[in-house]
Amino acid sequence: GRHPGADQLAAVFYVNVPLLLLAAWLVWRGLHQPAIVRREGQVDYPGAATLTIAVSALLLLTVIAGGAKGIPGWLAWPTAAVSLTFLALFIIIERRSDAPLLPLGLFRGRLIAVAALLSFAFGIVLFACDTYIPMYVQGVRGGDALLAGLALTPLSLGWLVGATLSGGLLLRIGYRDTLLSGAGLIVIGAILLAGLGPGLPWWYVVALTLALGLGMGFATTALLIAVQDSVEYERRGVVTALTQFASNMGGALGVALLGVALNAALGQQTARLANAETQYARQIASLGSANDLLDPARRVALDPGLLSGLQGALGAALQIVYSGVLLVAALYLLTALFFPAIRLIAKSKLP
Repeated sequence: GRHPGADQLAAVFYVNVPLLLLAAWLVWRGLHQPAIVRREGQVDYPGAATLTIAVSALLLLTVIAGGAKGIPGWLAWPTAAVSLTFLALFIIIERRSDAPLLPLGLFRGRLIAVAALLSFAFGIVLFACDTYIPMYVQGVRGGDALLAGLALTPLSLGWLVGATLSGGLLLRIGYRDTLLSGAGLIVIGAILLAGLGPGLPWWYVVALTLALGLGMGFATTALLIAVQDSVEYERRGVVTALTQFASNMGGALGVALLGVALNAALGQQTARLANAETQYARQIASLGSANDLLDPARRVALDPGLLSGLQGALGAALQIVYSGVLLVAALYLLTALFFPAIRLIAKSKLP
């Protein structure tokens, strides 16, 4: 459904315009590359088409699994079949192409293969935090959209600080140890997230988002520079796009699956509440989803006793989501242990 306050929040995004202009100016002034010899190349249209269809079908499958209104559930199996079929076609095309969109040989190297898995898991953690921490602030604690945004501010600031400090760490301890440091902080933040509940002080929320942000800053910087430095100059764009694609796919799929778990758990919690408080059964049945608790107008219209019960139900359901995030964060740390121990060495050469 439409997020409450979406119309008022739309203007917030205009703050990005001057920041993007500043970033463009800094790149223009500070990034100086030697002249590159342009080569004639082919565009892998068949690979791009099959991958687009496979990914689109997969994303549609997550929408169906989430119980979207107006889409019959029986479409899930045909959609999954389409996604798998075109994914198989994509792999066949890439194996035979002289100029593949994604050179599959990259995955023979442990560094790229592990980096793709790490990026996928990272996307789940990041997107889940961006989605379900504000839901806690608004739905469980009764805060507004501004307070929900402020709850994520330490994550953004921590990411900035972590990314800045990671440059020095890369030179001293290398990619792997910097990555592991970030992964450890992400796990610490995820442990705090799993313990998030009503009544906790705000410094607890700040601490967990700050730990997550610092860890993400360390981990993403180390991972990105490592994959770029591990290949020839001509393939830097490919491996960079690969890590970003894996992260976005992980985020989209992870949030969708966690959303399914959230709705299922919330349904169980509200059913128990309706059985225990029969006088509220009709009002509980009228609630569409967790988003109804994020709408100030809907919250005001609810009986205080019912509102308290629903906030407790949402908090209990979110515990399932946060436990899932902790599991993924732990897998992220375990996967990072397989990252090759290499130093910051400029292996890639300019053409």
